[in-house]
Amino acid sequence: MAVPRPLRTRLGKATITKSLGTDSITEARRRRDLALPEIRRLFAEYAEERPGWDPELLAAQLRAELAPAEARAVLLEEIGRAALDAPVMGRLDGPAGAAAQRALDSLGDDVTLATAIEQNLRAITRLSRSAQANRRQALHALLAHTGDKPLGQLTRADVAAWLTAAVAAGKKLSTARLWSSQAVAFGSWAVAAGLLDLNPAEGTGKVLVGHDDHQRRRAFQDDELRALFQVLDPELDRLTRVAVHSGLRAAELLGLRGRHTREGLIVVEQSKTAAGRRIIPAHSAIAGLLEAKADAPVFGWPTAGALSKAFSRAVRRANLPAGLVLHSTRHSFGQRLRDAGVAPDLIAALLGHRLPGVTLQVYAREAPLALMRAAVEAVQYDI
Repeated sequence: MAVPRPLRTRLGKATITKSLGTDSITEARRRRDLALPEIRRLFAEYAEERPGWDPELLAAQLRAELAPAEARAVLLEEIGRAALDAPVMGRLDGPAGAAAQRALDSLGDDVTLATAIEQNLRAITRLSRSAQANRRQALHALLAHTGDKPLGQLTRADVAAWLTAAVAAGKKLSTARLWSSQAVAFGSWAVAAGLLDLNPAEGTGKVLVGHDDHQRRRAFQDDELRALFQVLDPELDRLTRVAVHSGLRAAELLGLRGRHTREGLIVVEQSKTAAGRRIIPAHSAIAGLLEAKADAPVFGWPTAGALSKAFSRAVRRANLPAGLVLHSTRHSFGQRLRDAGVAPDLIAALLGHRLPGVTLQVYAREAPLALMRAAVEAVQYDI
């Protein structure tokens, strides 16, 4: 933006630039329209006669005035208490001016990622404790992945690789998305503070597109199941054994009543789909684990969410990968069926899936029970 003529001599330049912190043309136009009135106001204020202005310091101070509140707070803290009493950040001379210049110099091209993170965390103390904790966790994870380096050397590829590695290491997709947003906020702060020209985290959240927590869930290996059963309490042990030998979803397990588990069969009346309402032969390995009074629940958890959380806590106690969740027991059952060479239509019938265009109806009640019982008994674990 062009600097007004009365201010050009003091500022030592005819134009001044302000990063808008985005590569999106639409977003840049929006931010520009918001920034221009404030810049004009600041130009008018700084055009007033004031003794002792240093052109270089003035440029830095004007840059700080244009920064968001959190970036300005860092600069004010670095400059010292003398600046807080001034109508604007300027009008500094003597020791205060020297301190301001040293502080601004420390925010130059040589600042490291660790130093910038520390400054950013000091700048957000007005946010809620949880917001501060989220920012701290995300930035410390970024630092651990990339190592300390000059902030200007942090690239989009670095940030994208960090997010990808976090997901691959078993971090929940929701956590990775939170970290991405925190990195973008940190980058925006660094741009506003004049530490960077472009936000290296902008757009890196795209690497998470196509990832799905569901895709990271996988079947248990036998050694993982053995480790898990060592830490389970008796009730969760019973439920887990039923789950890996039946492929029932969490809500289906909790929907079972005593009347649904008679004569060696499991009748699923409550399911999220029509195909999910099915009859499954009970595996011989879980004989005696499904007994309950006719209208009493077979398992006692109040909600599927509570059950899933209890299961995830057990997974952590067993030091197993975070990607292993209660739904992994369903994947385990399906994987063992495939390993045993069971036909896809029978697998679909047992899992409560609908497969279009197959010869055998996929509703379990219409599939021959003898075939289904043989398929279920083919599921074997070394646990």
